[in-house]
Amino acid sequence: MILANPRSTLHALKPMGIGSTDVESLTSYLCRLAVSHSVSLPSMAKLIAGTIQETLRENFDWHERQLSGISETAHIWASAISMLTGVGSLDQLTLSPWAQVIPAKGLITRQVRWCPDCFRDDTKAGHERYYRLSWNIGVVTICHKHHRPLILACPECGRVNQRHKASYVIPGWCSNCGCCLAEQAAQDLDSTYRVKPEEMWIARQIGLLLACQTSLELLPSATIVRENIRLIITGLDHGIGANFAKRIGVSKSSVHYWLNSGGLPTLNNLLQIAAHSGISLADLLTQPLKNWTPPIDHPQIALDLGHMNKERLLPRVLDWEKIKTELMVFARLPVPISVAEAGRRLEIDDRYLYLQANQEARVLGVRWKQYVARRKYLAMLEIKPTLESACREIIEDGRSINLREIERKVPYEILMKVEHLYDVLNEIKEKLRIT
Repeated sequence: MILANPRSTLHALKPMGIGSTDVESLTSYLCRLAVSHSVSLPSMAKLIAGTIQETLRENFDWHERQLSGISETAHIWASAISMLTGVGSLDQLTLSPWAQVIPAKGLITRQVRWCPDCFRDDTKAGHERYYRLSWNIGVVTICHKHHRPLILACPECGRVNQRHKASYVIPGWCSNCGCCLAEQAAQDLDSTYRVKPEEMWIARQIGLLLACQTSLELLPSATIVRENIRLIITGLDHGIGANFAKRIGVSKSSVHYWLNSGGLPTLNNLLQIAAHSGISLADLLTQPLKNWTPPIDHPQIALDLGHMNKERLLPRVLDWEKIKTELMVFARLPVPISVAEAGRRLEIDDRYLYLQANQEARVLGVRWKQYVARRKYLAMLEIKPTLESACREIIEDGRSINLREIERKVPYEILMKVEHLYDVLNEIKEKLRIT
């Protein structure tokens, strides 16, 4: 008998935001899928790899595959997860639809970034928090919805990229300290950051590009992009490639390579071309510009996109006396910050702070450690009664206290905040035996 709807191996988890600027990344979907099955990400990755007959080395880290990019790996893993879950179109959680028109170079950032306001919106909407696909794209530095920079460091422990270092990840919560990432300290530097118009324009262009993925009738073609660039060069610079190259800040050999040797502009260059031609990035990559005419005025050209073309900068001269003064100002903040966060604010590697401003950096470091220890202590005082109550219920049900039973009684959000969980549970067991 042929089954009309065979059962899936994994939960048929609904992907978030498909068809919108807030589409979920495949990495985020994998994290939520692992949580729904109460298994680690490495275990989930091994299951998926086995499905596609891929052998993972013994020390494989689950995040090594760029699941949200345009590589063949992203497409294969999206297909495998679709097969296991019964959920189709998971390639829409990656950039693979653009594989023929956007080069992989510099496309995906390895940094874990997020917008706290987006996480808060998820909670208000009554669904799970999730990481957006746009946060993985290197050129995007702000949230186009909330007009604020994307955050790199946990507001509680100051750690970066902790998602990549954890086996259990719940989107919206720090994988190191369990802090809610929807909360951001008011004194954070990002709260005083002024969003630049060019950053806003780039974020919107990327958002619109992701939103149109589901409506693509055919995959974008490199041939159409080349013809569009050729038409734009003719309209803006009378077909002179050297003048066009100077206009967008690349070498004339690069333009020749794009048009004649099978190469394609990077995402940065494509954004430059879109800005100068007055069209959207999505139209540049998907639509033949047969009726396009050069813009009469150039409002988008006024955007400062020069930072997108990496040029060799002059060495920075550091005034260490001024830096030491700023470090002491940081040390007097009502809520302490870490040395790493101070380095980010000053745009200096924190290792140099210890070398050149040792005393000030150590003052900052000691205050931060005391603050973190105090917060952990207060968090444990708040959480311990919940754990004790769960343990009492388990004993009353005639079961033994173990991690699986605890996970059934206590939400992940609380368990993630507990350091050395096994030691804490053993301490509670001893207490309950005595009483």
